[in-house]
Amino acid sequence: MALQHSLKDKFRAWWAGRDLPPGEAEVSDPLGQFDAMLSEEPEGEPEYWDKKRLNLMQEIWGHGYLVPGGVDQTLTLTKPFAMNKDHQMMDLSPDLGGGTVAIASEFDCSIQAYQMVPDLLLPLKEHFDSSSVKGKIELVPFNPTTVEFKTRSIDCILAREFFCLVEDKVRIFEQINKAMRIYGQLTITDFVLPGNSDQVPPAVQKWIDQEEQDYYLWPKERYEEQIKALRLDLRISEDISQTFHGQILSSFQNFMSRINDGSLRGTPVQMMVLIQETERWARCAALLERGQLMVQRYFVLKSPKE
Repeated sequence: MALQHSLKDKFRAWWAGRDLPPGEAEVSDPLGQFDAMLSEEPEGEPEYWDKKRLNLMQEIWGHGYLVPGGVDQTLTLTKPFAMNKDHQMMDLSPDLGGGTVAIASEFDCSIQAYQMVPDLLLPLKEHFDSSSVKGKIELVPFNPTTVEFKTRSIDCILAREFFCLVEDKVRIFEQINKAMRIYGQLTITDFVLPGNSDQVPPAVQKWIDQEEQDYYLWPKERYEEQIKALRLDLRISEDISQTFHGQILSSFQNFMSRINDGSLRGTPVQMMVLIQETERWARCAALLERGQLMVQRYFVLKSPKE
């Protein structure tokens, strides 16, 4: 009969970069600091968007972030927009507001932050309300399958790992095109399939099946075809998988160093969430390494062709 492994055993195995096989109770322990933190099993697993989980995810990715990238990457993606106080921007991937606040602070622009996850609306609002740029940001709950954007109302749009969560991408592309002013700019970063095939590899499908949110992946070329079909100018199509992969690793390394030096402590519930996040992003990183999944950046301009 296989042993029931403890939370401590599971974390040690994941940190050592290996699965814990049935019957094996211990692996080498480079993380003695965790002994006290993992001595008790949590009473129950929190809801996915529970405050404890959100807090832990922000410890990994940065305040106001739920995915890799952080402030530096956000500003790198938006710097080409050359925005100022006269610009209207749309953020389709605000997470918990870290990037949105950074953009408004850096460029003094007005931003509409569209959030499609109902459970994130309250923590997102709290983040905006506590920031020094709250007057610059409007929080907009929306459903991408029914949203109707105002015609020619937006100068710049940022969509980070957003399209992969939308099943009807053609419709949302059309709505974005409708919202963009002449000379409007759009930056997309997203998980895509290599090549031009819609066929999802089994390993990628397994990753999707284990994610909390549903993923609807397009091949890289289909994004390019859709952008051109809308008569938008595709200025950049760039593989940023290596950068994204590096952000995953560096964020976890920084997080673990803070635990090891004692500057960050965790409860059993937080450690359980940590294991889940480690598993989740380890699977993603492995797919990126094998080239079965990509992260692509597209930079798009709306020229006066009409």
